[in-house]
Amino acid sequence: MQASQPIPQSVVIFADETAEWVVAGLRQIDRVTLAARDYFYCLGILAPEPLIVHAEDAHGQLHSLGKRPVLLLSTRLVPARQFRPLIVAANDVLSNLPTKSDPGNWYYLASKADIAPAEHSLFSSAGKSQDGVVARCLNRPLSRGLSRLLVRTAISPNELTLCLTLLPLAGAALLIRGDYFGFAIGAVFFQIHSALDGCDGEIARVKYLESEAGAKLDALCDRFSTLLFAVALGAGLSRQSGSWIFLAEGLVAALCIGIVETFLTRHEIEKQTAPNRYGTFLTAHRESFNQGDQLKLWMIKHTGLLSLGEGATALFSQLTKRDVFNFVFMVLALCSLAAWVLHILAFCACAILVLGLKELVAPTLDVNSTA
Repeated sequence: MQASQPIPQSVVIFADETAEWVVAGLRQIDRVTLAARDYFYCLGILAPEPLIVHAEDAHGQLHSLGKRPVLLLSTRLVPARQFRPLIVAANDVLSNLPTKSDPGNWYYLASKADIAPAEHSLFSSAGKSQDGVVARCLNRPLSRGLSRLLVRTAISPNELTLCLTLLPLAGAALLIRGDYFGFAIGAVFFQIHSALDGCDGEIARVKYLESEAGAKLDALCDRFSTLLFAVALGAGLSRQSGSWIFLAEGLVAALCIGIVETFLTRHEIEKQTAPNRYGTFLTAHRESFNQGDQLKLWMIKHTGLLSLGEGATALFSQLTKRDVFNFVFMVLALCSLAAWVLHILAFCACAILVLGLKELVAPTLDVNSTA
């Protein structure tokens, strides 16, 4: 958004034959209308009803608007999310109509042959700045391929979230088998779920369907998947070894994960931070964290990790993202090291819980506050 631009008083959409063209599951007239509403939403203003202008009667319709600033859109534009709109005087609309693409801002549809590249551009920008290295290099390419197919259907992001939960359920059934095949293929199923878990968010962003309920449902299903993985892996290892110890370890890991994720992810990520080492780190790396990372930020703030340096802390943040963990767990399972996966899960969960209880019962001075 360009802060120096005046706030438009009207929205003008110049429509031609492209208005009915469908790009990524939306008619162009609907897409540019939603883009305008999203722009005003980001400004905290109710969007005015758009004026749809056609070539044959453009001058008459625009004359009534005078010279006031308007947000100008065309149905030939496929706007990116958070696009930088073109704001012009109403009497200059026709002389300012875009005729080409603006990289990173919108894609211009000169013909129907441009629809596929426009969709590719939309989904390429539908990722998150919080994605880890595995998500960027492996998961996103897979999820975008499926998303480009599903976006043409009527399935909603929330319905897709629930459908994808079948993958960890199938993976858990395989883990419980207690043999190499079950551990290896079960871990692969959980990794596939991790990869395709981005589809619901991609479709929601591309079709302007984001919602707070959808975000909560996605977080709940992710947490369910993690807990199910720990319990099913423990059950499978117990079945393989004939000892109940592994099942107990899996249940303890799941319990600890559930407790720490419930009580240490209740708050929003701080928007204002103190001028200390932690505050400086969070300000510099805020875009790499999402609302599911409160637990990780809590660890960074309360464990003295920043004493190792900002670079080491940033590396820790990247290596402990959910996508990296799932991929590493799959590799360990394929290498016949399924028990190590459970040990890592249980150790990390218990250690974080102990630190959390220590902070709750005997809070101490933030080790980072003096830096």
